[in-house]
Amino acid sequence: MLLPDVAESDDTVFTNKVALVDLPELLIKPCVEKLLSVVDVGPNEPLVVAAVWIVPDVASLEFINVDTTEVAPLTDVDSLEFADVDNIEVGLLTDVASLEFIDVDTTEVALLTDVASVEFTDVDNIEVGLLTDVASLEFTDVDTTEVGLLTDVASLEFTDADTTEVAPLTDVASLEFTDVDTTEVALLTDVASVEFTDVDNIEVGLLTDVASIEFIDADTTEVAPLTDVAGISVKNKIRKCLLLRTSIVRCVTTLTAYTNNTAQS
Repeated sequence: MLLPDVAESDDTVFTNKVALVDLPELLIKPCVEKLLSVVDVGPNEPLVVAAVWIVPDVASLEFINVDTTEVAPLTDVDSLEFADVDNIEVGLLTDVASLEFIDVDTTEVALLTDVASVEFTDVDNIEVGLLTDVASLEFTDVDTTEVGLLTDVASLEFTDADTTEVAPLTDVASLEFTDVDTTEVALLTDVASVEFTDVDNIEVGLLTDVASIEFIDADTTEVAPLTDVAGISVKNKIRKCLLLRTSIVRCVTTLTAYTNNTAQS
């Protein structure tokens, strides 16, 4: 059901919850405030939306089984959820309490500002441009994740991600990588805690003013320059390799001493 544009008047129907179910294509674009193509079609029929103009202070916005979703600017949204969506492009999100992506093939997020929680689950590809003042950011079961710039992020977690590329991180309270095949981190600045767990390959470019960094069950770890790092902990496989190396050095030293003593006597 396609709905015509609703002119601004006292008879315009507004709602604080917009549900989008089985729509082949949905466009949310900026327009004149209070222009909203939303109509309650009846008590026994679902709320159908053809086009939603930008409206501030939306309590809940949900996208379900949508092929293509484009969201330009969202302002003061309490909850935003995407489920079973093929393509999602989000331009600007401001003052969003909760943002969740579930079973999405491709997700592109350009700018997130003052977002309390962002969660990506079962997403094939994620590209995040700029994140500012985000309380919590979580990536779960994601094949490819590219994060451009993170600023003032309280918590950042990657779980079961095949490939993760993080360029610059600034003022991040906690950063955790779990069960990631490949992790490339270029620049970390003023990060309180960084933890790598069950990661096959880790490449870290520059770490500055990092309070704690920990590597657990990592097969290969390459760290280039470390500056002002309070504590570095390398555990399990890497620690075993270091212990094995120490044991070999001791054996060689002992064997050399024994050989020298034998030769002298």
